[in-house]
Amino acid sequence: MAFGEGRLAAALRTLRQENGVTEAVILSTCNRTEVYWSGPASGAELSQWLERHHGNNLDLAASLYIHQDRVPLSMLSASHRASIPWSWRGANPRPIERRLSCGAETGSTGPALNKLFQAAFSAAKRVRSETRIGANAVSLASATVSLARRVYADLSAHNVLLIGAGDMNALTARHFMSAGIKRMVIANRTLGRAQALAAELQAHAVA
Repeated sequence: MAFGEGRLAAALRTLRQENGVTEAVILSTCNRTEVYWSGPASGAELSQWLERHHGNNLDLAASLYIHQDRVPLSMLSASHRASIPWSWRGANPRPIERRLSCGAETGSTGPALNKLFQAAFSAAKRVRSETRIGANAVSLASATVSLARRVYADLSAHNVLLIGAGDMNALTARHFMSAGIKRMVIANRTLGRAQALAAELQAHAVA
């Protein structure tokens, strides 16, 4: 049910053409797909659109969570809070803002959803600045470095080998470099991708 970057704009255009959908945003990340819409269309109708769009001949009705009215507001704010620690460190693209931008470019968003998302961003920033939500590890990457510190008191005396150069390992690599490790080696099936990340971090790349 994922929507890749190359398919997102076309999906938004077809969704916007559905009866009862006046505005729409699709948030598709590595672990979830969410569709936000404004208008009288029902959750069942959106479910049917997902089935048609992906062409998987699946009955999704029993596999979806459908929330309406006030519930999606708190869920969106919570989703964005989870992404803030990564994005504020410049380590991960802001998936929600990127999807909202795509919605604006395709004409699928409008005053209702724009206001909703801006309110969620504002709430998330307040939570980040006015609470201690960021006092401990807030991502798998930072938790990995925290665990390494418990095992090895001085990370500057140790080497790190990362297998893979995807988004999660890129984030983990940046955390380890900030922690002052001695040397980093990035191994990846596609050597060029490992080299690109290694060049950014002054690490070493191997196939």
